[in-house]
Amino acid sequence: WARASVPGQDAGAVYLVLRNPGPGDDRLVAAACDAAAVVEIHEHAAGPDGVVAMRALPDGLPLPAGAVATLRPRGHHLMLIGLKRPLAE
Repeated sequence: WARASVPGQDAGAVYLVLRNPGPGDDRLVAAACDAAAVVEIHEHAAGPDGVVAMRALPDGLPLPAGAVATLRPRGHHLMLIGLKRPLAE
């Protein structure tokens, strides 16, 4: 799901649940969306100064065998950059 964006907003986030029911580890390494120029896998993390900020995960999001990863606000999410049209919730 995604929060609705407003006209002129150039970025947004997508949230979802990923499941790896298989016996081996996996990793989400890329995503694509026709509503955005770029999709990045992001997390919220505290820096050395204690300030929490979003950052891209260039190596992707690990999905261990049997795991469930919930991408949610203030956590892991897919960041849509360069929105081509407004998002609807």
